Amino acid sequence: MSSRSSLAEKIDKAYELVKALSARANVPEVPVYEVDADFIVRAVRKLPRPEHLSILDGKYRTTTVDGFREIVRWDATNMRRYILDFWDCDNYAFRFKTNVESVYLINAIGYVVDLSVPECAHAYNIFVDNVGDVYVYEPQNDAIMTVNEARRDCKYRMEYFWVTI
Repeated sequence: MSSRSSLAEKIDKAYELVKALSARANVPEVPVYEVDADFIVRAVRKLPRPEHLSILDGKYRTTTVDGFREIVRWDATNMRRYILDFWDCDNYAFRFKTNVESVYLINAIGYVVDLSVPECAHAYNIFVDNVGDVYVYEPQNDAIMTVNEARRDCKYRMEYFWVTI
């Protein structure tokens, strides 16, 4: 057996374990689709051009926008109390990304730092769904927005920003 197939088997076993644990923790099941990094890059290129784009994986798992809404309803990141400089926008965005990755093994969640308007500098998430559409997600209040809707607010202007996905 090659090391690649052995790794694939281990990943599948880990995914099955996560699903079993999720069932016990009342985690909603959502459809999961596997896509490659090129799919993610094509989706992110629909955004205004980021100053820096970090693609962290060669393969990605994603879900439908309705699946994403189910994940958002389940996740409690927004319940954490905001504490300036200790638990603020960057912490919410990073926590949400890692929660979804660790529980669902869905890694098509981006971490965005947007410095377009200095007085509105902000960190938030983006989500690439199974058809390649990109949504902006605000983990502090669970708002899911289209890119055009989000860009009306200075916090999500996407004129000078970084994406890690």
